[in-house]
Amino acid sequence: MARTVALVGAGDVAKYFVEEFLRVGYKVIVLSRAARPWFSDRPDIIFCVSDYTTASFLEIFDTYTVEAVFCLIHDNSFLYTSVHESILSACTASKTAKRFVPSEYDGNIDVHWDKPRFHLHTHVPFRERLARQDAIKYTLLCHGWFMDYVVPADKIYLKDIYPVWPVDINNGFDDVVIPGSGEEAIGLTAARDVARVGAQLLEVPEWTEKTYVCGEYTTWNVLIAQLGRFYGRRFNIVYKPVSGVQKVMDDPAATETALNFAYMEEWNFSGASAPPKEQLLSEVRLRSVAELLEDGKRGGVV
Repeated sequence: MARTVALVGAGDVAKYFVEEFLRVGYKVIVLSRAARPWFSDRPDIIFCVSDYTTASFLEIFDTYTVEAVFCLIHDNSFLYTSVHESILSACTASKTAKRFVPSEYDGNIDVHWDKPRFHLHTHVPFRERLARQDAIKYTLLCHGWFMDYVVPADKIYLKDIYPVWPVDINNGFDDVVIPGSGEEAIGLTAARDVARVGAQLLEVPEWTEKTYVCGEYTTWNVLIAQLGRFYGRRFNIVYKPVSGVQKVMDDPAATETALNFAYMEEWNFSGASAPPKEQLLSEVRLRSVAELLEDGKRGGVV
């Protein structure tokens, strides 16, 4: 009988996880607070509407004999903490669901545990909460930037986030604003490859507290030059002083939108997006930028 994995959150990243878990033979349960046609219309998965409470999670986990739970909710509000606490409580009480991968998906959280700073009130306290318990096996899956933004929007499930991702591939904007010198290290991993890592983790008997992966280490200067050559474009790079980013973060009148953008800029110039090389998981082959660009020439989603 196929083993069963539950995905909490029916967003863009979850689509890769669905496809990759199905590819290797897992039974997939997807939970969301409302119907999501890409998921709920599929005959090859089980889609469950949940109110994201402990009771709802527990009933679903035990009804379908769920073995492991991956949370794929991206949120910087109280919802993040609430949902994760409910999943943890449900796994603790569950007869079967004893493995949990929370929605972490950061870079180097050993050194840069506080970045991006909008995670200080969500990810950081929940990491501490997990560390205090021993009933559930867990790992924090970290991969740096999603590499997918180097290919056109019709080749990926992820929504375009330019200018948070500073290079525009889809709309013809040639201006690229880079915080810092552009020589700072960044880490990139394709979303589908992250999902493949998730599937591989289920074959590993014991988990470490953190699972680091990285498809390629590079810099913004190198990456922009590479994309320019590949697409035959000339990007106009503007380097934004770190002091300007710091000024926004120190401004008590800064809007939430401005602060969050500044926090992502800090994630860029600090090197926080680059997972530690000495701790990388090596069991899954990950694609490089050049390989993903070539995959983007073919049909389908990379």
